[in-house]
Amino acid sequence: MASLRDPPAAIVRLATKADHGEVATLLARAFANDPAMTRWRGVKKETGAVTSLDDLDAGMTKAMENLCRFQSCVIHATINAGGVITLAFVAKSGGEGERIVAVALWMTPEKTFELPFSTLIRSGAFSQFFVDFIPHGEESLHKSFKCRNLDRLDSRHLLEVAVDPQ
Repeated sequence: MASLRDPPAAIVRLATKADHGEVATLLARAFANDPAMTRWRGVKKETGAVTSLDDLDAGMTKAMENLCRFQSCVIHATINAGGVITLAFVAKSGGEGERIVAVALWMTPEKTFELPFSTLIRSGAFSQFFVDFIPHGEESLHKSFKCRNLDRLDSRHLLEVAVDPQ
């Protein structure tokens, strides 16, 4: 018998198109204080930690919207490149529906983020993402696998994983 202290059982399933907005928001919340994500938020100077998305000033609200848009591009690029998005759900308090508590974005074997131009356009991505992020990530993956005499395209790899901080 489960006690009140036991965490709720999670249900794991693949994301659907209907989940994409909620997933982008969860990823933005999870990475709100990540220094690497500061660039994608458009923050030009050091800011305080984001502890709640409900009481942000106008500048930080815009920054979080930028981060949410960036994460939306990552989601669409992952799907368009043949990747997989896995979600973990728990029941909402009161038992009314479920909420996403964790997300993982994966690339499956034989898939890469080196996308054709048409896929880039469909992803709704902006140039910094595809000029700065993907080439460096792919190069890093190539070097990591090569030094171990492994084929980079013969493996799965995790693009992003997050747990909802709320």
